[in-house]
Amino acid sequence: MARFGCSKVAIVSLLFAAPVVAQATPIKVDTVYVQSRVSPTTAGILEFMIPTAGFAYAHDWKRGLLPNLARVLSVVGMVRSGDVILNDVCENECKVFQATLVAATIWATIGAVRTANAYNSSAAQPRVSAYWAPMPSGRWVLGLRVAP
Repeated sequence: MARFGCSKVAIVSLLFAAPVVAQATPIKVDTVYVQSRVSPTTAGILEFMIPTAGFAYAHDWKRGLLPNLARVLSVVGMVRSGDVILNDVCENECKVFQATLVAATIWATIGAVRTANAYNSSAAQPRVSAYWAPMPSGRWVLGLRVAP
């Protein structure tokens, strides 16, 4: 007899709880970040010292091809002008190539820092989130939401 009374209480409590469960909102359980963060300072230092290394560290090495091509071409221009090899002093067109090298290095370093910042801002967005949500049947399920 006690068993019958217990099940009657369970059925009555389910009847009263079903509308509450059906109207409940999802409960967020956890958020997973797919990307790790990179340091903009490290990206800038790497790019200053090793061409394209800062962009590779910031996960976008293709962006560094153009400024580093300008760096390589300016070094080739200095060597081909002959002033660097023959004289200790750089003259005439060698100075133009030196200025181009300095400008391309600054361009590449700033670009690597901006690339790292852009990567970090995209990493701050949650990519996968898990949540508990009620089904129309009244059962709670674990769901995954994947952001584009």
